[in-house]
This record gives sequence, C-alpha cells and structure tokens, in this order.
Amino acid sequence: MYIDYKLEFTYRTKKLVEQSHTIRNMFGLEVTFLLNCFGGLVIAVWEFKKDDEQFLATPLDEDFLRYFKSLQLVLDRQLVEINSPERKRQAFQRYTKRDILEKLRNSISRQNINSIADNGQWTGVTMWNEIANKKERDFEVEMDIEKLRSLSLAIADAYINTLT
Repeated sequence: MYIDYKLEFTYRTKKLVEQSHTIRNMFGLEVTFLLNCFGGLVIAVWEFKKDDEQFLATPLDEDFLRYFKSLQLVLDRQLVEINSPERKRQAFQRYTKRDILEKLRNSISRQNINSIADNGQWTGVTMWNEIANKKERDFEVEMDIEKLRSLSLAIADAYINTLT
C-alpha cells in the first residue's frame, strides 16, 4: 500500500510534538526531542515546498514574531534585534515568513545551534544563519520550549493546509 510520505511524515511529527510533555516527564529531554522534531519539520517542509514560491510568502508580521523569544535580522547591513516599532516595520517590509523558514532550515542543517540551560537542564536554543563564505550572521533567534512547540505545530499546519 502506498502512503503519502510527505503528508504522513508531517502528521506523525505533529503528533509527536503534541505529546512532547510526555518525553519531559519520562526523561527530562523535551528541548532535545522538540529540536529534533522541529528540525525534521523545517527541513522536510522546506524541501517539499521550496519550489512553491507562494508557500509562506506573506510578509513577516507581529503574529509570527510571537514564535520567538528574540529575533535578530539584518537591517541596513547590520544584525539588529527586532524589538522596536521602527525595526518591526522595517522587518515586516523586508522579510517574509518564507525567508525566516529558509534561515531556520539553514541554521538546522548547518548545526548553527547552541543550547540554553538552567542547572544542566536545557530550556531552549539559539539558532543562527551565516552568510555563505563570510562568517557573518544575518539571522539569530532564541526559542524556549513553548516557542519550539508552537512554531513546530504552526509549520506542520501550514504545510498540511496546502494539501487538504
């Protein structure tokens, strides 16, 4: 029997993300587990949809910013925190959600990730993208457990909604 791998992978990973609290309760490895699910979803969905220029092509907006504890992007050739009304306005004009998905994909595939820990327990991650051959960052994001979970689910839902 043929199963639609792309859809099935996304549904199964979404189900795992929804149950990530069980991993925390059993092993205390929720960030590690979520990061693996998040990485799988980001890379898979990017590969599934990279030729669909309409997928997540909407401008970055306030609603999307809620998925990040902090977000830094290049504005005026400088990496800056997107935290003031003016910087948000500039970022919303310059970047799309698709741009951020691509930068997340690059961060994960290149393993540009650091853990954030409290007393040895991972509480979140920092991820960044570097401009090829320049070693300059053009993107940096910090995410805690809830942000990893909620963005994982949002990416899964965005992909599933294009198929159903």
